[in-house]
This record gives sequence, structure tokens and C-alpha cells, in this order.
Amino acid sequence: MIIAQESSPEQPNLRIRNATHEDIPQIARLLLASVDTSLPGFKFSSLPRNEVSAVEARLRPRLFDPPAAQTLCLEDFGSGEILGYSIVKSPSPDHPEYKEGERPELDMFFVKAGMSGRGYGSMLMQAVKERWRECGLCLRVFTRNVRAVKFYQGRGFTIASEEEDHWVGEGDAKQRESMYLMQWSAAPQSG
Repeated sequence: MIIAQESSPEQPNLRIRNATHEDIPQIARLLLASVDTSLPGFKFSSLPRNEVSAVEARLRPRLFDPPAAQTLCLEDFGSGEILGYSIVKSPSPDHPEYKEGERPELDMFFVKAGMSGRGYGSMLMQAVKERWRECGLCLRVFTRNVRAVKFYQGRGFTIASEEEDHWVGEGDAKQRESMYLMQWSAAPQSG
């Protein structure tokens, strides 16, 4: 299903659509090429668990399985190249950690490395916010990822709290990091 389509002289023919299982190889490569930007100074892509085949295997259930994960792709429909993607997990009352009134969580949001500043992230974020306009969204971002924090703030997200003690890495490379919990709600419609 195509969510949005945009074409202009400045940009290639772009569309936002629901991800399919066939997209997993492209999404895995995009993730590995982009994930190192999520925490300055930490190279997630070099961890042994981040071989392409292992990432593809972990993405299959994360992208499509309950609790109601929804994945959108930003695609150049001329070439079929995926330029960005987002995963939103909706809270499930069946989940043991479910809290009443919990918002859907923007679990992953990546634009292909080297493609920043072209409006791709804004286009994808607009589609994500349209889809979850009724209930709002939350996300977690490393406090040291100033660029991402500014991006989200520029699109209406606010810092709700700071969470300590998130461990990243493996073995000797394991380190403790802080994250912000950020939230977004659509402005009330006047009527």
C-alpha cells in the first residue's frame, strides 16, 4: 500500500509504503550503514552480532510480528532503492509490561547514511505522524545523539524524561548510556 507519493525536480520519484518481507535485505544493509550515527563514537556495525545475515534474521520478527509492529519504507520508485524506514510498535494489552494509555513507540527511524539534508527524514516522519495522529508517539534516543534529538524536536517531539543505565555493546566494549524518552502529540483540532 502506498501511503504518500512525491515528485519534484529537486528530488527523485519518492513514495512511502508499507514494508514487505522482500525488503528485509535492503533494510538490513541500510540499518548497518546508518546505525553508527545513533551513538557518536560507538561503532554498532562492527559488533559480531551485526553480520548482515544475523541482522536480517533479527529483523524478520521485529518488522512484522505482533505486538502490532508497522514498518514504513521511503522508496525511490524509479530504482526500487529504500532510502529510509521506520518501525512503530503499538502497545499490546497482552504484553506483560503494558501500561494503560501507553503510546505507540517509534522503535527505529533511519535514513540511508550519506543522504541527510535532502528532506527524506522529514518526508518519512510526516507519514509516520499522519498514521499515528490520533494517539501520538514516543521514542527513545541516546542523549549524546544531539543531531537526532534536534531532528525530533524540530518535528514537535519533546523530552519527557531521561533514562539512565542503558547498556550498549558486547564484552569489553560494553558501556552505559543515557537515553531521552521523547513524546509527540498532534495539536488539538479546533472545530
